[in-house]
Amino acid sequence: MSYPYPQEFQFAEANPTLMRRAAEVGGGQTNPTAESLFDPMGEEVKYRRKLWPLFVVLSLLLLLLDLAMRRVRLSGSTEIPWDKVSG
Repeated sequence: MSYPYPQEFQFAEANPTLMRRAAEVGGGQTNPTAESLFDPMGEEVKYRRKLWPLFVVLSLLLLLLDLAMRRVRLSGSTEIPWDKVSG
């Protein structure tokens, strides 16, 4: 018994006509140059913000929350009777 790949994963020949039509509808090009692919077209980054301090603080808070959840018992008995320990 075998389970073949779904049809969308099977190799199929390219359909240049369909690809040209999709490029026309989307306002794109069928064979762009490398320069046109990486051209920012006048857009620029207004500002940059470092995100690593936010992730460090978030990870430390999650670590403290994890430690608190593991160590702090809010209800129930925290002692084990000796007769249950000795058998």
